[in-house]
Amino acid sequence: MLAQSGVASYPDKAVRLVVPFAAGGALDVGSTKRYTRLPNLPTIAESVKGYEAEQWYGVVAPANTLPAIVNKLANEIRAIGAQPDARERFYSQGIEPASSMCCIT
Repeated sequence: MLAQSGVASYPDKAVRLVVPFAAGGALDVGSTKRYTRLPNLPTIAESVKGYEAEQWYGVVAPANTLPAIVNKLANEIRAIGAQPDARERFYSQGIEPASSMCCIT
């Protein structure tokens, strides 16, 4: 997530549209780590102690879904997320792609 002048704005615009604002110091990154694609863009936490704003996405299945189906779905999502074109699509929207597989049975 990128913040401009104290107003949070989700990455609904391509990163390339907001990059010019970064040069003027009008943007900060809301997460605790700098954005990989804009390493010179500081985090808000660097100037506001304790600040953290994260966004994540998840996939769920109905209760009692067979473990084999859950694992198949998880593996397919992981494979898609590892493809360079999929990762680039996330980056183009200001999203730092990551994968975490909690709660897989």
